[in-house]
Amino acid sequence: MIYVYDVVLNLNNTLVEFFEWEEKDNIKYVRKIPFYKINEKTMNDFIKNNVKVEEEFIEKLYDKAKLEDNYDDEYKYLSLFTDGNLILGVLFTKDGKNKLISRLLLDEEDEILLLGNRLTLTNIDYNIIDSKKNNNTSLTRNEFLIKTNLEKEFKTLYNNNLVDKLNYFYFEYFNKINNNKELCYKELIDSLNNNFNKKHVNLYDIIKLSYEHK
Repeated sequence: MIYVYDVVLNLNNTLVEFFEWEEKDNIKYVRKIPFYKINEKTMNDFIKNNVKVEEEFIEKLYDKAKLEDNYDDEYKYLSLFTDGNLILGVLFTKDGKNKLISRLLLDEEDEILLLGNRLTLTNIDYNIIDSKKNNNTSLTRNEFLIKTNLEKEFKTLYNNNLVDKLNYFYFEYFNKINNNKELCYKELIDSLNNNFNKKHVNLYDIIKLSYEHK
């Protein structure tokens, strides 16, 4: 283990790319933080899954990271990792679960990647608990917000038997008529999960306008 100094983390449940950071985010200025090199599989699991790492590793992290405001015990198990391709900040709980994760600012990441290339690989034992909720690394933050809101809207229309509106959105997306409530709902939801695209953004704009004029 080595240490890295003076980095900025934006800790969230799922990965938020640096160009989508906002002032209201959970941004932490870290003066000193442990740094490890891990394999690509471990990196992907830390990003996409809820995991629990071995107790021995967690004990090594305790109180090693120093934040600008270092009075919060919640941040006692914080570390940086690299697989040679990217840098990931991970906040663990006391019992070893990966609670929050963060990318780095681009200039900081480039610099630390060079340092990471000189590190030897650290093997960390861990168990996968389950997949992270709302994990969709192919979507931007804004796209994910749109997807989530569309899912809620479609579900509300379906549960309240508002078939005309559901059919309307179906036609707007697929450009064909389908009066089967079950199929409309299923295919709209499937489209969100399997092929998010500009058509969904257009549907979201229609929904926003409809609420603004109420």
